[in-house]
Amino acid sequence: MRPARPVRHPVGEYACAPRVLAADAPGISGRAVSGFTRLHTPGRGTITIMRTRG
Repeated sequence: MRPARPVRHPVGEYACAPRVLAADAPGISGRAVSGFTRLHTPGRGTITIMRTRG
């Protein structure tokens, strides 16, 4: 069964907010990012964990 609304993906026509991967740039919470951990899922996706300072 197809979803009633389009699913938002981080690329293409339904792009979400830009992903900032610079270590000195603020994260989602507005704090400075101190590190990233990227986990590859069994499918085609990844999970990114952002550690912040403060």
